[in-house]
Amino acid sequence: MASYIPLAQISPDEFIPGPATRPRPRHSFPLWFSRRRALLALIALSSLVSLAIFIPLSLSDDEIIPLDSPVNPNYQPTYIAIPVPDRLPPGAHPRLRPVRDLPSNCLEQYYAAGQPCHDGNGPLPMDVFWTWVNGSDPLIIATKQHAVDSFSEDDPDRPLNTLNPSRMYRDHDELRYSIRSVLANYRPHVNRFRIITSDVDYPEDPDQSFPDPGPGYWRLGLQPQWLQSLDEETPQWKDGDVHLSLTHHAHIFEPYNATSFNSYAIESQFGHLQDVSDTLTTTSISSVPCPPPRSTPTVRLLLPPVYGTVMRIQADMTVGPDWPQTERGEWKTMGVTNWLLSACLCERFGRRRRPYIQHQAKAVSFPVLQELSIIWKDWTARSASHRFRETEGNPGDIYEMFLFAHFLVERNREALLWAWAVGRIGGLDDSWSEHETTRAWIELGGGWDGDAGREITVESGLRETIREDRLHKNLRASGVEPVDGHWRSTYHFSSQDGYAYNPYGRRGEGGWPGFEPEEPPKKPLKEKERLQKEAERARRMCTIKREECFGVRGPEGGAPSASEVFKRIAFEKTECGDCIITALVRASGPLGLSAFLPDETRRTEATGEPADESWVPHLPLVEKWQDGRYALRDVMRAAPDTSVREWAMRLMQRYRYIIAGTWSAFERMESLGQTRTMLARLDKQEGLTMVCINDDLNRQNEEVTRYFRGWQQKHWPRAASWEVDAANERRAGNASSGATPPSADSPPDVGGT
Repeated sequence: MASYIPLAQISPDEFIPGPATRPRPRHSFPLWFSRRRALLALIALSSLVSLAIFIPLSLSDDEIIPLDSPVNPNYQPTYIAIPVPDRLPPGAHPRLRPVRDLPSNCLEQYYAAGQPCHDGNGPLPMDVFWTWVNGSDPLIIATKQHAVDSFSEDDPDRPLNTLNPSRMYRDHDELRYSIRSVLANYRPHVNRFRIITSDVDYPEDPDQSFPDPGPGYWRLGLQPQWLQSLDEETPQWKDGDVHLSLTHHAHIFEPYNATSFNSYAIESQFGHLQDVSDTLTTTSISSVPCPPPRSTPTVRLLLPPVYGTVMRIQADMTVGPDWPQTERGEWKTMGVTNWLLSACLCERFGRRRRPYIQHQAKAVSFPVLQELSIIWKDWTARSASHRFRETEGNPGDIYEMFLFAHFLVERNREALLWAWAVGRIGGLDDSWSEHETTRAWIELGGGWDGDAGREITVESGLRETIREDRLHKNLRASGVEPVDGHWRSTYHFSSQDGYAYNPYGRRGEGGWPGFEPEEPPKKPLKEKERLQKEAERARRMCTIKREECFGVRGPEGGAPSASEVFKRIAFEKTECGDCIITALVRASGPLGLSAFLPDETRRTEATGEPADESWVPHLPLVEKWQDGRYALRDVMRAAPDTSVREWAMRLMQRYRYIIAGTWSAFERMESLGQTRTMLARLDKQEGLTMVCINDDLNRQNEEVTRYFRGWQQKHWPRAASWEVDAANERRAGNASSGATPPSADSPPDVGGT
């Protein structure tokens, strides 16, 4: 844990011109701005907040209280002196970590029969993260300008002239109200809050009121102005049983060259966080996101333990597998990330289009996040070195949350096919002969003679995994109850039904693979309608070709190994793996995944190797599938239990997920009148759960800011105990329920958000 030296708030009067000083290498720059320039910057700009307010509102028809000016001219920056190590400690390096396992006494019934399996404890409390930077802070402004000026005109890493328009900097006090909203609505379901924020070089100007922190490498870390200063080495704020802390970029970046203004770079370093629960909620939205009115608690929206991580993915909007042609924005980064997953030299999970991850609060399994950070270590370091998002050369960054979601889905597919091909069919010594090919063929629906055509046509079967009545019963049994008798999310696909991106089979809600029986036509079909229906049925069928899928040759044309056959169907011929999954899900019946599971009698020989992190069920941690060693003896070399079936089920449960749909809205603030109308419309929408609001104003509009802040104040009036002006905020909260509003003579301090 790092030690901190809290610094007193700095008066604006102390930001005065001083003689230029020789900067310390890598760690300092001249403080070139004057008091007037700093003050103008404070008025002109406000915070860049990368966070999501995803919390329910307590809606009423009361009038919005128009608060005073969003920028306090008496703004006093607050900082913390932080020591920076030469390198991150060992505990910050990604490592294999176990997930919250399903209980052993019901794991078998969960995968073999599709029955509920949980420990009865309900969802575990989560950590909630906010990524934040105060874009109006004088030192941040100076640091950014210094960084821009340091690039030569022909440097490909030089930020674009159009970088970060003013709307990206405007502040509406979102961070403060987001934290309040979580406290007000989800307190029983959260563990710790953490603000991940920026730090700058420690100033070397004798005219500035920054004390000498002592020997070592120090930086100056941002602290929200409304957050109380604590005289502690490791400050931890508390509101009841909820803890809040700050983590600065210098303590998670590797490598760390200087202050980063790139949200993708910051996100790429999440795997270096320390002291984190297994489940965290975060976001990487660089617009101004907003809270959902009325919702079930976050934990129910994001992680019901009986089904795994909940993800919200938009099936009808996809990202291509090739290196993106666009040079700007989010689609560039998503394209680079899918290229990494698909079409680069590694072709890690096979070439395919992958869907868009919705701009909403995201649940993340931290053990899985660290796992992918191990695999793509070089790429995360590469992204960390890019200080700006939009640059002249735009080399492209990885999009960590996009990568996480698709890694989870693809890793689950990989586990299913490995459990069947290597764990169930192949020999314990990784052998594969004609006998194994014939057995595989029979299990997929073929005949002993190989079927004269040596092809199997497959159609998806009927399933009951997410049938609504059954799903709600299982959620209740695991400790999750609806709010006011209503479930706020619908569930479209579960990993218990195979592979979410499978192009084969009928379609269900949201465009995901569906398993409900088709309703018979209410009246006889016309000939054209009948032909269309038959053509549609034919399109959703797939074909397994024996030679294409299993015609693998080993060294010198000999028999292949089971792991080589697995690589063929999983990565080299992805259409084989997709169709095999469709066939085996159908063969498993209406529930469970029994057709994938190895026989109960199959056991490997104990290797006697010392137990280390490799005992955690996982598949090879390789960037290229060609480099992976998938034989039983390699994958299970340190398994504490030699049961292949047990290992396979533990592997599959590590990557469980469910895809949900939640009523959400994406809105924009464009003018005062439009903002009033938009917010009033949101207040009237019953059942709306998540809202994202972008600041799309053409220019600074203090009337819009006041109105929007008043809207937030109306919904979350109670100040947290760690806020400096908690008493004032409570009075403002009373005003929102009919009490006398605060005096306009005392404008709220919001400059630090």
